[in-house]
Amino acid sequence: MSGSGVFNIHSQQAGTINNVAGDQMIGRQDSTLHAAPLGDVAVLRTALAELSLPAGARGAVDRALDAAEEELQQPAPDKRRVAGRLEEVAGVLGQFGVLVSAADRLVGPLQHLARWLGPAGHALAALLP
Repeated sequence: MSGSGVFNIHSQQAGTINNVAGDQMIGRQDSTLHAAPLGDVAVLRTALAELSLPAGARGAVDRALDAAEEELQQPAPDKRRVAGRLEEVAGVLGQFGVLVSAADRLVGPLQHLARWLGPAGHALAALLP
């Protein structure tokens, strides 16, 4: 911070960031750390609702997404467990050609999830077209 009251803020990562020039009183701040991954799962569900899949495949995908969502709602989700469920989803969708035919709707959220998963998401990323 310089003497003129100007300050520079560089890269920040947090659930909640408050940048102020002056006094600030902070009360309770809530942040859902896993909101982005849960949002990506919701986007996948919406896209999948528009696609035609055999009943068995639809059931397998829904169960895997349910399990991934349940894990993501934990305070400290097990990224390997989430990755495993999403790999199941990608595998089923790949078997039926849906990952290619609906890539414009499915691949983006799956890629975001793979990046969020970090090293646990490498196998998922490898399954994507």
